[in-house]
Amino acid sequence: MDQNKYDYLIKKKKFSVRVSQLFMRAVKAVHHKGLEIQTIMFVPHSEKRIFNFHLYNYTIVFLGLIVAALVAFAGVTVFAKRAPVDVGIKSLREETKKAQTILKRYRDNAKQFTREYDAYETELKSLYVLTGMTYPSGEGRVSISNSMTIPSPYAYPNDADTLLKLNAELDRSRSHLATMVKLLELRRSLVSAIPSAWPVKDYLGQRTSGYGIRSSPFANKRVFHKGIDIAFIQGTPIVATADGTVTFADWLGGYGQTVIVDHKYGFRTLYGHNYRINVVAGQRVRKGDTIALMGKTGRVTGVHTHYEVRIGDVPVDPWAYMTTRF
Repeated sequence: MDQNKYDYLIKKKKFSVRVSQLFMRAVKAVHHKGLEIQTIMFVPHSEKRIFNFHLYNYTIVFLGLIVAALVAFAGVTVFAKRAPVDVGIKSLREETKKAQTILKRYRDNAKQFTREYDAYETELKSLYVLTGMTYPSGEGRVSISNSMTIPSPYAYPNDADTLLKLNAELDRSRSHLATMVKLLELRRSLVSAIPSAWPVKDYLGQRTSGYGIRSSPFANKRVFHKGIDIAFIQGTPIVATADGTVTFADWLGGYGQTVIVDHKYGFRTLYGHNYRINVVAGQRVRKGDTIALMGKTGRVTGVHTHYEVRIGDVPVDPWAYMTTRF
């Protein structure tokens, strides 16, 4: 055998013996220590007898291990009971977060609904104006903010979806309303351009002569009367019967002081025998504006207004327009 290898084995054996000896010494020391007795004394502050008892160190260690085991068991039990509570708290937090998200969605939809409703109401008011009706006051109408109640968290999704549907319905209704408003605006534009009003302010006066063939008040013969005559007091306001532009405001032969207004769609109106003219050629007038005062200028037999309606230059019966509801 190689000398080096032999020396190595000898050293290894010696080291093993040394470790074994140290281990045995440690075991003997621990055993000796465990067999030592500890005295525990209870000394009262009175003259009563002192209590004392003796315990081996082994006993103290054993009791310590039992206490440690009991503490560990109690900790495990508490943790086991607490775990479901923690899971419940976590689940509750998640539900709360979800409810807050849904509540935000609900509120956003409620705000959107309110905006849609306000726009709808604005267009509805326009519709009332166009039809000449009075829009109902706040009393009797439902307030969105007052009528909207917040339900339980579990009802939010349904209410949010309901609001979305209401928004869609309102949007469609607004579309229909917009179409109606356009049609009514067109109708109003048409009505305002058609000479359909009474030419004397506040519907004063009385028709004394109509449109068509009549006996001439100045000669013993039948003549064609191109308009109608309305008699009343001199100075009574004469009004434009439709929106338009004044194309003539001056003396016109037998018509005397005359105003002619051109309107849309080829209509033209003439107002004759005025006492005074209040407009000038080129001036824009609205339906109902005062354009002259009733008089008896020109070829007349008394105070009255001669009123004509023409399509282009062709006279038509004004009474048909004055008595038709457009």
